[in-house]
Amino acid sequence: MQWVRKARLEFDKYINHDWLRNITAIIGINLLLAFTSLLKDIFFASYLGTSSEADAFLLSYFIIDTVGNNLWAAALGVAFLPAFSEMSLKMGRMKADQMFGQISLLSVLTGVIFIVLFYLFRFWVVDFIGQGLEQQVRVLAGKLLVILLPALILFPLINVGISVLQVDRRFKLSAFSPVIFNSVLLGGTIIVWFASDVTEYGVMLLSGFILISVFIQFFYTWSLLGAARFPKISSIFDIHGVKTNMKKVSENFTPYFLVLLTSQVTYAVERYLASGLGEGTLAALNYAFRIVQFPVWVFIAAISAVAFPTLSRKLLLEGQEMFRMSVKQFLTVGLLLTIPMSIILFMLNTPIVSILFERGSFRHESTVMTSGIMSGYTLSIAWQGLSALLIRVCLLKDNKNLPLLAAVISMLVNILLDLLLVKDFGAAGLGYGAAIGTFVNFSILFLFLRKELGFFFTPRRQFILPFTISNSMIFLASISYGQWWNTIENCTLPMKWGSLSLFGFASLSIYMASYIWTKHTIEPNQTGNKKEIKS
Repeated sequence: MQWVRKARLEFDKYINHDWLRNITAIIGINLLLAFTSLLKDIFFASYLGTSSEADAFLLSYFIIDTVGNNLWAAALGVAFLPAFSEMSLKMGRMKADQMFGQISLLSVLTGVIFIVLFYLFRFWVVDFIGQGLEQQVRVLAGKLLVILLPALILFPLINVGISVLQVDRRFKLSAFSPVIFNSVLLGGTIIVWFASDVTEYGVMLLSGFILISVFIQFFYTWSLLGAARFPKISSIFDIHGVKTNMKKVSENFTPYFLVLLTSQVTYAVERYLASGLGEGTLAALNYAFRIVQFPVWVFIAAISAVAFPTLSRKLLLEGQEMFRMSVKQFLTVGLLLTIPMSIILFMLNTPIVSILFERGSFRHESTVMTSGIMSGYTLSIAWQGLSALLIRVCLLKDNKNLPLLAAVISMLVNILLDLLLVKDFGAAGLGYGAAIGTFVNFSILFLFLRKELGFFFTPRRQFILPFTISNSMIFLASISYGQWWNTIENCTLPMKWGSLSLFGFASLSIYMASYIWTKHTIEPNQTGNKKEIKS
C-alpha cells in the first residue's frame, strides 16, 4: 500500500535525526526501567499492602526522596548541566572538570549538613507531615528515616555525574543509571518478601536495601566518568574558581529549586491530607502516583534527557531559529506519547491496579482506594510532561521568573482544590486537584513562551486531524477493553495479564496506523508550508 511506503520513508527521514535515535534508544532503556520498577512496586504492594507499616515506610522514604532526590539533587543536576556544557564548549575540558570537582565537593558538604539537621529534627518532620498517623506509626517512620539519611549525600552526586555523561552525549549509559537502582532494590524487595512478615524488622530491611541500591547506583555512574575526568586536588580548592562556578550554577539552581519546591510542597500537602483519611490511604496514594509516573519515566524522561543538552547546544552554536524548531519538535513528540497513555490509564484505572497489585496483603478494598485516586492523577500526565520541557526552555532562555510564577500559581490552585475536593470526593479529590494544578502550570508557561519563541496557536490540519482521530481510536479501544474486563475480572492472573498485553499491543498498532494513515491521506491535498515542521 502506498501510504505504508510513505510512512516508512517518513520514519527513515526522522530516524536520521541524531536526537530522535537517542530518544528511541532511551525509551527502550526506560521501558526496562519501568519494568523493573513495576516489578518492585508489585512486590512492595504484595508485601506491604495498605498496612500501617506501609504508611510508615512510604512516609520516611517520601521525605528522603523529596528532599535529597526530587529537590536538592534534581535542581543541582538541571542547573549544573547548562553551566557545565557552556564551560566545556567555551573554556575547554580542564576548566569544565574543575567545575565538576568543585560542585561535587560542595554537594557533599551540603549533604552532611542535611544529615545532621534531619537527624536532630527527624520526629518533628515526621509528625508534621504524617500528623494524621498513629503515634507508633510515626515513631517507626522516624527510625526508618535515620537508616535512609546517607542517601542525602549520594543523590546529588549521582545527578551531577549523569549531567556530565549527558553533556558528553553518553545518553544511553546515563539513562541506565536508575535501572541499576531499581534492579538492586527489586532483588532486595524479593528477599524481604520471602524472608519476613510485614513487621518493623521487615520495613527496616527494605530501608536498608534502598540505601544499598543508592550506593551501587552512585558507583555505577561515577565509574563511567573515568579517572581522567577528575581534576587535580589543588584546582578544586581554587577559591576564585569556586566563587565563579558557584555563581554560574546558582543562576539556574535557585529558580529551579524554588519551582521544584512548590511541587514538593503540594505533594507534602497531599500526603498530609491522605494521612487523615484512614489507614492505608497514604500507601494507596503512593501506589496511584507510581503508576501514573510510568509514562513520565519512560517517555518524558527520555525526551528531557536528550532535549536539555541538545537545546543547549542548538542555542549556543546554531542560533535562535534552530533552537525554536527543535523545541517544537520535542513538544510534538511529547504530545504524541503522553495523550494516549493518559486516555488508557484514565479509562482502565481499575483493571490496571487490579492486575498489577491485587494479591497478598493488597486486597480488593485497596484496589478501589488506589484506582479512585489514580483516576484524577492520570489527567495530569501530559501537562506535567510538557511543563517539564518548557521549564528547561525557560532556563536556557534565561527566563527564570516565569517558571517560578507558574509554579507558585499552580501550587496555590492545587492545594486549594485539594482542600475543597477531599471533602466531597475523599482521597480521589487529591488526584483531580493535581490534574487541574498541572494544567494551570502548563497553560501559563505556554501562553507566555509562545510569543518569545514564535509559538502561535494556529492548528495545522496535518497534525490536529490525525492526532484527534488516532486518540479517538485509543478511547474506543479502551471502552471495549473495559467491557471485556467485566467478563474476565474473576479469571486467573495469567489470563488477565495476557488480556492486558494483547490490549497494549493492539492499541499501539491502532494508534500508529490511524495516525499515519490519516496524515498521509490529507497531505496530498496540502500545498506550500514547506517550512512547517512535520509532526
